[in-house]
Amino acid sequence: MSKVTMLRTLVNNGWTIANRRAVVSQIGKNNFDELATLAKKANMGGDVFTYQSAVENLTPNTFKSTKSFLSDLVKAADEPSMDVRKWGRELKTGKGNWNSQYYSEHKSLCDYGNDVEDLTKLRPQDMRKRELFDKCKELGCDEIQYRGEVYMANAPHYSKLTSLKKGDIYEPKSTFWTSDTAEYAHGTYGASINPLCRNVHYEILCTPKTKIIQTQYSLAGTEAVLSPTARYRVLNNEVGKDGALKIRLEVMD
Repeated sequence: MSKVTMLRTLVNNGWTIANRRAVVSQIGKNNFDELATLAKKANMGGDVFTYQSAVENLTPNTFKSTKSFLSDLVKAADEPSMDVRKWGRELKTGKGNWNSQYYSEHKSLCDYGNDVEDLTKLRPQDMRKRELFDKCKELGCDEIQYRGEVYMANAPHYSKLTSLKKGDIYEPKSTFWTSDTAEYAHGTYGASINPLCRNVHYEILCTPKTKIIQTQYSLAGTEAVLSPTARYRVLNNEVGKDGALKIRLEVMD
């Protein structure tokens, strides 16, 4: 906004030198300057407020509440967002490429058994799965996926999962079936009540370059699959209050 436009806006909102003095006289110059500084830190432009609003609200009786309100805005502006606290950056969500046209074929290939981890022993169906992901478009935005697993408490792989540390690179070397709904993924596949078992709840950040095959499964959410060659960066790993191992991952490629 140019200085001329700003001045015109101030005048239109009733701000004159005399009116400004009237507001200052109500609460004192130091108090006025303090509120003005807080408003500036909260990214509130003074040109948007009318004089009438200021003269009615900036009074000795409302000074404390106004100061508290502006202080809360400044504090909120200084605090990192939930995205930053959880994922280390602001997420850019949107409508991504789900590659749903490959879902049925991929699912039929899974009827032939689990993935083969040894790349020297890939079966035709394993090769075909990889070919499907080669044809997929990149997601194009950030998207959160969820997955649930159950292991016996003494299972070697569960021990491996518990040992993962922040910054580690996790390579499952198998397709990861997921959902965009935590209640469905965790509640259906990671909800054993057997005292000898341990539940694992994944929260996975799919980045714009991620290749995913996903379709709407039901009103409960989607069903999706991530590539068997995908690698994941560990962002957090801890046992929650419900006893489930909570693993937060970010797709690397």
